Amino acid sequence: MIVVLGILWIPIMRSVGDVLYTYLQDVQSVLAPGIAAAFLMGITWKRASALGGMWGLLSGFIIGMTRLGAKVYYTTAGIHAGESIFKYIFFDLNWLFFCGWMFLFCILVVIIVSYCTEAPDIQKIRGLVYGSATPEEKAATRASWNKWDVIHTCIILSITVAFYIYFW
Repeated sequence: MIVVLGILWIPIMRSVGDVLYTYLQDVQSVLAPGIAAAFLMGITWKRASALGGMWGLLSGFIIGMTRLGAKVYYTTAGIHAGESIFKYIFFDLNWLFFCGWMFLFCILVVIIVSYCTEAPDIQKIRGLVYGSATPEEKAATRASWNKWDVIHTCIILSITVAFYIYFW
């Protein structure tokens, strides 16, 4: 079954890009924004509801699959496709800009749906959402860190910044 799905996926891969890096970035840009928006809103905002997260994920999936379908269609349709706002947004727009706008749209969906639904019970989200941890839970978390955790975190962040500076 996996082999059949892999074979069926080949035309999509060829339509999205000739370079593997470009293909991976394009596919990642249609999958990640909805997931990131739902996750980040869920851990940082006490008012985020389960339905808000679900609709944020679903809207991200629908928009992402629309972009992937547009990539396949417009690549195979060639020059006869014409110009339209749909083509510009879902095909011509750089993957990084598309990803950023899609992320903001998914955050907006989570916010709107969360305000239209019942707020989650504070007891259910205690310790799961930023700002809802009790002082005892915060103290236990801080006590679990040691100097090597801090040193390793600084090393990883420094390497990440160095890569960004070098490849920018």
